[in-house]
Formats: sequence, C-alpha cells, structure tokens
Amino acid sequence: WGLGPGDGWMEQSPLRFNQIAKEAFSPGGSYHSLPPGQPLLLVFGGASVNDMLRNWALHVQKLQLPYVVTCMDESLFTLAGHHGLPAAIFIAGHQSAGPGVVTTRWKYFRMDPRAFMTMGILKVRFFLAFVRAGFDILCADLDVVWLRDPRPWVMGQINSSLLIAYADIVVSTDVTSGAAENDRAAWGLQQELNTGMLMLRSSPGAAVVCEAWVARMQREMVSIEKLPKNMLQWWSNDQTFFNEVI
Repeated sequence: WGLGPGDGWMEQSPLRFNQIAKEAFSPGGSYHSLPPGQPLLLVFGGASVNDMLRNWALHVQKLQLPYVVTCMDESLFTLAGHHGLPAAIFIAGHQSAGPGVVTTRWKYFRMDPRAFMTMGILKVRFFLAFVRAGFDILCADLDVVWLRDPRPWVMGQINSSLLIAYADIVVSTDVTSGAAENDRAAWGLQQELNTGMLMLRSSPGAAVVCEAWVARMQREMVSIEKLPKNMLQWWSNDQTFFNEVI
C-alpha cells in the first residue's frame, strides 16, 4: 500500500488496457514509475459522452498529467483508441467486475435506473482495481475541467492543504460558503459530499470504504430490479450511497 504499483501489476489486473495505456505504463513509458503519492487521474463514461470526454482529456493533456479513461462500454474503449487516449475496461467475465459494462437503450445512462446504478458500481470497482494495484487516484466527472495542475494541493504540498496528505479519501462538497467549511462547521461534512471530485489513496482505509460503497449499491440494485421496466428513477445514485457509507 502507498508505495506505487509493483512489477506485473497490469498482468494481475482485472482490467484490459488499450495499446496507448500499455505503452504509457511500460518501462520507459510516460506513466512508468509514478512517484508514490502522485495521483493517476481517472475519468469515466460511455460512448454517448465521447465529445465531453475528449474535451476533459485535452485539458489534462495540456497540463501533462497522467490519466486513464475508464470505459463503461466497449464502444468508448474503441473510440479512445482511435483518439489516442489511454483507456481501460473490465475483462469480460472477470469475477471482480460483475456485469463489466453498462447496457441500456438510452444514450444517457441516468434515464435508466439499472444502467445508472451499474455505472456507479463499475466506477468504484475501477477505483478498487487501481488502488489495489498501488496507485493513488484522482477521479473527476466529465463536467469538471482541470485548468491547473491539482497535484500540489492533493499531495499536501501547499500550506493550506498540508493535512490532505494524511487523508485516505479527499472529496469535494456542495458547500459554497466559507462559513460552513471551517473547523467549527466540521469542514462541510454536515453538507452533501460530492463525488464529482474524489481522491483515493492506495491504502487499506480507502479500499474498505470502496468495498462498503459497492456493497451498498448492490443492495440498492436489488430494489431497483423490482421497478417497472419503463420507470425513470432519479432519487438514488452512487453519490447518495457514498454519503451514507461515510
């Protein structure tokens, strides 16, 4: 834990990587031997959000940050290769993946409660795959665009963020009031924790939270499966259950 990926981690991973990612992580590649504590950036989605994803990737590329596109369907995995983006998808049939991909008749996963919760479960299983391999990871939604290098802050190298270096998990909140984010106000923990920006260390603590998060979403999936097939359901998502677990 916390020492960076070891030799052979990719061969032991439940993930399948495209050629761009394999070259980046191989000896001599740009991602090989990332220093411990330096995060690998992740982003996730399906082929229907390909344009937004490419915009996210272009901003990260300008900052020369290491990143991987975690794919929720085979179509995005193929598109990532065409656009020169390092990408990963779960190996079909791997026991740690469950369904492995999201399937739905909707282009927007959120219109389908089963697809949306499947996406949430897969997202956190991607987290676990990288964290267990030895990577600290920083995941952001597609509607988050990195304009500056976030590493000095998330690695605790800035005076205002020194304590972050000791945290297993760093998460954004929906709070925009400084008065509600101070020590007396519990640093915003009384508000909604927003998983649109989430930092996870390669640590037992982060892994345990992710395991509990997946288990809670799996229990919710049992209830979702009882919904009418044509029902659009909006009131539960992976963020809901992250807050519940924390």
